[in-house]
Amino acid sequence: MSAAASAAPWAAVIAPVREVILAGTADLAYWREQLWPEGLRPAEAEGRAALLVTAMSAKFNGLPFREWTVAVQVVEGDGAFLVQAFNSSRLLGWAERRLFRTPYSHAAIELGERAPAHLRVAPGATTALAARMGPGAAGEQRHEIFAGPIYLPGDGRGRGEMFTARLEGTATIIPFDPARDMLTIDPAGGAVFSHLAASGFRVREWRLRDAATHARSRTAARDRG
Repeated sequence: MSAAASAAPWAAVIAPVREVILAGTADLAYWREQLWPEGLRPAEAEGRAALLVTAMSAKFNGLPFREWTVAVQVVEGDGAFLVQAFNSSRLLGWAERRLFRTPYSHAAIELGERAPAHLRVAPGATTALAARMGPGAAGEQRHEIFAGPIYLPGDGRGRGEMFTARLEGTATIIPFDPARDMLTIDPAGGAVFSHLAASGFRVREWRLRDAATHARSRTAARDRG
């Protein structure tokens, strides 16, 4: 964990969090071009950019909600760039935009974190992205901790905002098998889905967590050094 992450005053802590994560890769040159105006560089995995597509379910002050996010892992601070996020609660989506200045919109979101796992997001009348695990999947458990910066879309000139996050939990890791599992992306669902399709997003593994803990700081201006 970085010193900044360990010292961060948490603005919100949520637990337990149910999660279905699609850890995958996409075209490196494509995401280098997308992140260049943000002053960020995508982290590499086998010569491709490393991406995380995540669906989660939890409660905040007794209010149940579901979220769906797309993040590109970046070199800077071993962090991530939040491309787009959706919340099933219009109120919490509004609060994210208003209080934390994060790129949230409203969508219908479904997920099941136990094998055979699934997730689905529909910002409009039709499904924009869906993934479903076939029967017979097996994996291994691994305790995971992410602690670092989450960068937010900026002004296109390398100036933007960020917050610090700590995400922790024991995950069941299951390789994604195209012969067994399904992933569909509709580029017409919005810009983020167009980016996933255009960059050739491929899932490497499922990460399933039924009791994670999420903590985040307040949003602040990025330190440009």
